[in-house]
Amino acid sequence: MIGKLCSFFVLGGNIIRKLLIVGAGDHGRCCLDIIRDLNCYDEISFLDDSCVDKTINDCKVIGGIDKIENCYPEYKDIFIAIGNNELRKKLI
Repeated sequence: MIGKLCSFFVLGGNIIRKLLIVGAGDHGRCCLDIIRDLNCYDEISFLDDSCVDKTINDCKVIGGIDKIENCYPEYKDIFIAIGNNELRKKLI
C-alpha cells in the first residue's frame, strides 16, 4: 500500500516538494504521519479554521480553509483531510 501511495506522489520521476493538507484535526494528523513516512515532500502545511498561525507537528497552519483557492499554484498538491462529509464535498 505504501509503495502505491508513493507512486501517486511521484510524477515523471520528479519528487513533489510542497503539500497542503486541509484539516489539522485527528484525520489530518494521521495523514501527515503517513505522508511523512513516504518522504516525498520537503514542505507540508495545513489549512484549518480552528488553529490558524499555529504549528502542528512542525507544520505551519497557514490559514483557514477559506484560503484554499489562494494556495494554488504554490501548493499544487492539496490533500483534503476533513472527516465531515458535507464540508469535504463543498471543498471538492
